[in-house]
Amino acid sequence: MGILQGLGESKIASMVESKDFRKGIIQLEWHHKKNLMKIEDLKNKMRIINMMKVTRQIQSVSNSCHLLYYMLAECSLKHSLLERLMIPFK
Repeated sequence: MGILQGLGESKIASMVESKDFRKGIIQLEWHHKKNLMKIEDLKNKMRIINMMKVTRQIQSVSNSCHLLYYMLAECSLKHSLLERLMIPFK
């Protein structure tokens, strides 16, 4: 009885290992398919963006926003530098 029980447990352990391996393969395949779909989605988005016509007015607004962003960043930097310089006088 002990030999049969040992062989049975060995067989079950082997079957569980095989099941887990197959499950891992299936999960990897699923992640691979998901990533391929993400790539395809990003390619479609890139195609749509490339086909968009950007008018001069849109370019002007975009450039103005970038300029405003950089000006605000520069002001913030100057403000923090000024605050650091003023600390010893408080």
